Amino acid sequence: GTGIQQILFLLAKIAEKKPRIVLIEEIELNLSPKYQFELLNHLLLSQIEKPEQVLKQVLFTTHSPVLCYRGDFQIHRVEIDKNGATTAKKLGESRDEIKQFYPDELKKVLIEQKEPAAAK
Repeated sequence: GTGIQQILFLLAKIAEKKPRIVLIEEIELNLSPKYQFELLNHLLLSQIEKPEQVLKQVLFTTHSPVLCYRGDFQIHRVEIDKNGATTAKKLGESRDEIKQFYPDELKKVLIEQKEPAAAK
């Protein structure tokens, strides 16, 4: 589907341009939770963590609780109030701190997710 096409396009552009930094708006669009994890794992573990790779940083915006629930990279929560004022808060690595933003029925799903093993 469309999500897979987006992944292929993104990975092809990274391979072609060899950027040091990639910025992606709403990385989760048209991707199932499974493929959200797969894409992020590929970018983090296959691209960034290998010394021979040029790509060193990926910044993305998301509304996906699946991606926000991970603890293996920095997460910042950004909010814009009704007056247009923006606040940003760096969240810690604690999964408890992150899951407080989601409804109870979603917390069960997130708790069952296993965090990826640390890259070696």
